[in-house]
Amino acid sequence: TYDANEKKFFSLVPPKVRVKDTAGAGDAFNSGFLAGIIKGYDMRKSIELGQIISSYVIQHRGTKNKLLNETQAKRAIKRLKINCKTC
Repeated sequence: TYDANEKKFFSLVPPKVRVKDTAGAGDAFNSGFLAGIIKGYDMRKSIELGQIISSYVIQHRGTKNKLLNETQAKRAIKRLKINCKTC
């Protein structure tokens, strides 16, 4: 991901999870990412939030299963060691 304001690239390696259904993964990422931006998170934290929401959605069938709230997402980011880095 490129942040034009900071002129930086960001990347992360997604966690290894058991994938049951990828439907809704992109929408889940975007909703988590945008929630982070709206809440005032920096780019790195917003990407991590999008990634963890997407990672949980793909572990279940259907597009609305296992959506995390902010507290659950923050715990999951730590537990799965989601770490977005600048390149």
